[in-house]
Amino acid sequence: MKIQHKLFLSFVIIAVLTVFLVKISTYYLIILFVLAGGLSILMARSVSNDDLAEKVKKSETELAAALQDCKEQTVLLDNTKELMASVMDELERTNQELQELDQMRNDFIAYIVHELRNPIIPICEGIAQVVEGGYGEINDKQREMLEISYRGGKKMSVLVNNLLNIAKMEAGKIQLNKTKEDINSIVRDVCDAFLARARAKNIDLKSELLTEPAFGHVDKDKITEVFNNLISNAFKFTDEGSIVVEVKLQGDLIQCSVTDTGRGIAEDDIPKLFDKFQQVGKKAKETGTGLGLSIVKGNIEVHGGRISVTSKEGKGTQFLFVLSKYSEELRES
Repeated sequence: MKIQHKLFLSFVIIAVLTVFLVKISTYYLIILFVLAGGLSILMARSVSNDDLAEKVKKSETELAAALQDCKEQTVLLDNTKELMASVMDELERTNQELQELDQMRNDFIAYIVHELRNPIIPICEGIAQVVEGGYGEINDKQREMLEISYRGGKKMSVLVNNLLNIAKMEAGKIQLNKTKEDINSIVRDVCDAFLARARAKNIDLKSELLTEPAFGHVDKDKITEVFNNLISNAFKFTDEGSIVVEVKLQGDLIQCSVTDTGRGIAEDDIPKLFDKFQQVGKKAKETGTGLGLSIVKGNIEVHGGRISVTSKEGKGTQFLFVLSKYSEELRES
């Protein structure tokens, strides 16, 4: 429209000048205006059509480039899909192989543990009978050597049993004999078994229990093993102070904790605390298999519970776990 205005204005000026200069009649003036207007419109349309043709041509070029780019992207996407499908197949095969290897490992461990367990029991029993004089008198040196052998055999028996428990847990073959048990009672029995050790180390072993029963639907042997391992672990890393075992109710849960004033655990070591064969913060002369806490965690989780740990170096450590309270619905599940 701007081009039309300029052209029309140019012809108007020319016409006016012509009127004044040539003094033509009004009739010719009107004709001149009409001709000027028509010519300006024709020229404007010509310019507009040229611009439009150029824009259309430019758009066609851009569209063709966009279509070509789209085709290239489609090819790239197809190639990516094929690559991803190939990677997924490879991952699935690798995962299957790892599962098979893991199963082979578990089967091998179970077999070795079973083969080791069979001779250890009669060896320990035979040594015990000889020490007790069942096969005649023995001298002090013989007794000392036999007692060392007996203790070694018992340690081997514990290790074998721990390995067997771990293998069963990983294979999902743990069998629970759940009954209605008072957790307070379990804690009392376990703490009583550690009183001599507490006196020997001059450590104050305390149990803070509920006045009413705290019934849980649990395998008594497994939960006893949990408290045994946690309290034994606390004694191992506590040289002075106290060890407190607490049981309390929290809604539908039974909350249990073992807290000591021992060396504590480095923050970097806490995430790997429940891993197999991990022995964090152990002194050179201290022994252990590094399986105790793994078994603790497995026993609690197989009961549907959970365990956590908080610790500060030089201040002590607390292991806290929760179990479900006993109910008829839980017993029937």
